[in-house]
Amino acid sequence: MSDLYERLKEARARSEAADREVEELEYQALCQGKAVLDVPMQKNDAEAGTIKDYLKSLLGKLWEEGEGFSGKRPFGNSGWEYDLYKPLVRSGLVEGSVDEHGCIYAFDREVADQIIYDAIDAL
Repeated sequence: MSDLYERLKEARARSEAADREVEELEYQALCQGKAVLDVPMQKNDAEAGTIKDYLKSLLGKLWEEGEGFSGKRPFGNSGWEYDLYKPLVRSGLVEGSVDEHGCIYAFDREVADQIIYDAIDAL
């Protein structure tokens, strides 16, 4: 019977350590999200200078247009997500390539999306 309680005690200690690790990783993600907000943007249809400016413009456009908001073309052109992906790749936050015409390819979209989610959380 004491073996059972010893195993339970060890499991609880592992659980507490895992909880502390999750808290630390969440904090690191928040810090990274805040840093990402200041990453400079290339020329874009929102005329935003940083990722933070772009996200604020996107939210402003959503609020302004309400039900008429076009998630496909919020600033007039489709593919607007790539306006956010490019600075992530160019800054080295996401592994990938940008060609001489400014087109990106071979990048990890899942990682890029998570970084943008972290940036949104940090707003």
